[in-house]
Amino acid sequence: MPIDATDAVTNRFRCHACGGDVPVLDAPALQWLVGSDCTPAPGGIEVGSCIQCGLLQKNTSLPWQQLCAKIYGNYQIYHQAAGHEQKARGFGANELRPRSELIAAFLRDRCDFPRHGSVLDIGCGNGAFLRGMSTVFPEWSVTGADLNAGFRDEIIAISPRASFRQIDELAASPATYRLASLIHCIEHIPAPVEYLADARRYIEPGGFLLIEVPDAELNPFDLVVADHASHFSKATLRAVVEAAGYDVIACGNVVIGKEITLLAKPIPGRPAQPLQRSNDTSAGRNLAWLADTLTLGRQLARESRPYGVFGTSIAGVWIGSALDREIQFYVDEDQERVGRQYFGVPIIAPAAIPRGATVFICLEPQLASAIASRHAGPDRRLVIPPPLTSV
Repeated sequence: MPIDATDAVTNRFRCHACGGDVPVLDAPALQWLVGSDCTPAPGGIEVGSCIQCGLLQKNTSLPWQQLCAKIYGNYQIYHQAAGHEQKARGFGANELRPRSELIAAFLRDRCDFPRHGSVLDIGCGNGAFLRGMSTVFPEWSVTGADLNAGFRDEIIAISPRASFRQIDELAASPATYRLASLIHCIEHIPAPVEYLADARRYIEPGGFLLIEVPDAELNPFDLVVADHASHFSKATLRAVVEAAGYDVIACGNVVIGKEITLLAKPIPGRPAQPLQRSNDTSAGRNLAWLADTLTLGRQLARESRPYGVFGTSIAGVWIGSALDREIQFYVDEDQERVGRQYFGVPIIAPAAIPRGATVFICLEPQLASAIASRHAGPDRRLVIPPPLTSV
């Protein structure tokens, strides 16, 4: 039965991680939300930071659960690139590579993994991370687990050592793995401490837990993702994992700048602990920054023709929904997206930006600045959002 965690009298709701009070934050920029599959979603879901543990989160009561059911009922994974995984740049790299290959390469360099091993990817989607692991660790067996079996055949075809289990099948299996991974998964799950504590049973003695999530401190657009229950900082993610009974080995922006990569090992025999408070004060700043960014985007749309937006992921859908058809084109560096339509709007390469156009690089400021430096030119106007520190 769905849990209604809202206290309508005090405008608070109950923390899904520790049970503490969560005051609702004023968030006009969240009138427009985006599913994690980069499709528009209705806004109005409450958000706040827990007084007791500090976790920034959505109100996961009945309206949120119904919205998630709608999103997952028609999930369109990587639809901008015909199912191909999003590409990113690792630190110090100029080349775009599939995100999962970057994460797998981090594991190769950081962990003394044997030649033969096994990985269980929980929330595997269409198997992107399993492909990355098979590329970097070709002799490993790879197992994907998901609620939806729609990609079963695609995952089994990854390698002769690939397999798939639905989540309910996984719970009944005694199998254990050298590595259990949750790549952009745990932020979708209410009660993360309880979930991660239970996930220890999938990890063999001496094995590892790998988590990859957006960094909500550095990337304010994580707040607009409708089906993200938790918005983690490095401190709150570490606190959740430690409370679930793990020893954290690494936790930081070590693979992709706007994402947190966490590597941990289960502590044998240790039960889950009370969640310790973490001091994450970014929520108000990031919500104000989103509102200012939206104001800037609207101003540019009024005064600029032709007008485009850089990027075809979460931020691009959010600003596109808010501006309601005032964008003439999208720009993307990923050649697998160039030439396609994004909600009826063409996606072009940076070199094809029309002469005299204004392009709003509606991304977190550090990333937006780097993109502007790569593609600046005398025949175009590239505009970046205000710095986060000024809000």
